[in-house]
Amino acid sequence: WGGAKPNAADAALVRRASVGVAATAAALVRHASVGVAAPQPKLAKPITSELGCVTPYIITPDAAWTTKQLTHHAWQLANACAAQAHCNCLSPQALLIAGDWEHADTFVATLKDALRQIPMAVPYYPGVQKRHAKFAEHYGDRAERIGEALSPGAAADAAERFGEALPLLLIDLAEAELEAGELAISEEAFAPVLAVVRLAAKPTAEDFLPAATAFANERCWGNLSCTLVLHPASEAAAPAAVDAALESLRYGIVAINAWSTLAYAMETASWGGYHVDNKLDDVRSGVGVVRNCLMLDHALKSVVRTPFLSKLHLTQKIDDFSIGPRMVRAMAWMSKVIARYA
Repeated sequence: WGGAKPNAADAALVRRASVGVAATAAALVRHASVGVAAPQPKLAKPITSELGCVTPYIITPDAAWTTKQLTHHAWQLANACAAQAHCNCLSPQALLIAGDWEHADTFVATLKDALRQIPMAVPYYPGVQKRHAKFAEHYGDRAERIGEALSPGAAADAAERFGEALPLLLIDLAEAELEAGELAISEEAFAPVLAVVRLAAKPTAEDFLPAATAFANERCWGNLSCTLVLHPASEAAAPAAVDAALESLRYGIVAINAWSTLAYAMETASWGGYHVDNKLDDVRSGVGVVRNCLMLDHALKSVVRTPFLSKLHLTQKIDDFSIGPRMVRAMAWMSKVIARYA
């Protein structure tokens, strides 16, 4: 939530939980406005939080990928980016691929083609235009603007209520050219932004997976969830590298071959940041977990796996993303509710 006002009932409060961003969580603890520093925490009660992340989406390279497989996973990623105008705590923001993978350009081109066919949801979430504009201004012509138009009725209604629909900003970056504190991977956009990071590692599972794991852990902000796509040939060729990657990824949820929203939908999987790396004064993706309905003690990370190709994946153009005027009006009401706490 976005609210950070003191609660008169704090003296009797046993525990407080929050959902939102790191700045909000810090403000709740200190009873300060978002963005205003307070020297000492005023909330002594335990606090848990589920916050966001620059979500990595790792595609393991292999020569064995077919056109059908590339299309399947490009569409799954495109649908993940289009959902809720990319305003999800698990929206993919950093696509990690091997720069020298022979299928890299084909995968990115197929992803762009899919994105052009999926209308982005209306930008109803408070502050999304401002955050989107920050990334657009920072990257300028390096950010390719991609997006399918809404239906005419929805577009007119959305423009009146929220402003024009936002295209996805696709930012193609080579690892060697990244700056220290590169904006696209060091700050959660919570807006339609996707960085394609072409890593310098050799395009084999054995070489790429350690490099991608280290990059996700050390360069991408936050540690809520990530996706690792593994071709069966990669698993067969480098099982030790695969096991090491799954063990080493410091994320609360690792989804294999699927967008991590599938893990969120599973009541038995734990959901939350990799909390041993987080603390109240550097909360990142939050402290504590939800879900975990098996009540496992000390849950740290859940790994959820699907087959490489699965009907559970969102791989087709989803008609529900073609938002109509009625849904736009509902989003206007939701926006007002969210803004009350922003």
